Amino acid sequence: MTPGRYQYSPLPSGSGAESDDFTIRLLHLLPSADPESPLRCHLIETSIPIMKGAKPPPVRYHALSYTWGDPVFPATLQVVERTDQGGQALSNRVAIRNITENLHSALQSLRKPDEELVLWVDAVCINQSDVAERNNQVTNMPKTYSHASSVIVWLGKDLEGRGYDAQAVTFLGDLAALIVRLEGKRHFSASWKPVVI
Repeated sequence: MTPGRYQYSPLPSGSGAESDDFTIRLLHLLPSADPESPLRCHLIETSIPIMKGAKPPPVRYHALSYTWGDPVFPATLQVVERTDQGGQALSNRVAIRNITENLHSALQSLRKPDEELVLWVDAVCINQSDVAERNNQVTNMPKTYSHASSVIVWLGKDLEGRGYDAQAVTFLGDLAALIVRLEGKRHFSASWKPVVI
């Protein structure tokens, strides 16, 4: 049986009130040792605190920043829908969410071989066809990013299929070294490296 298209459940209404938490969906990217295997995930609702000094979100996540690229969605992400009752999974239905090629390559590159990676990805975690939800989530986007453990910037792959991130890190290191040399300031750090998640 071919999986159907993923259908979003509405987020709680009133999510984002000034004195309350607001709810986001987080993409739990399932692991695979095979880099060519289909991308699979869970989309799980999580509360984010609005008040300053409130306890952090219950789940550690990374926000993914990337370019959507062409407005076509040729790649797929399999969303494994967990129907829980009393803490036990009753079914693991699979539905399909179409995504851009750039997001697909980012998720393939970031996926871990042996553990889930929890991400917030705007194109998937926000129901883009629900205008009210989209507006609410965009309004709260600064809070979504500020509560993330880190922000991952995906620049895409070059023509040889390597990530642009290595080129960017080299460029930033060269730029820092140039600033130190030109301005004679020793407090600049010429060491740039990607963060391992």
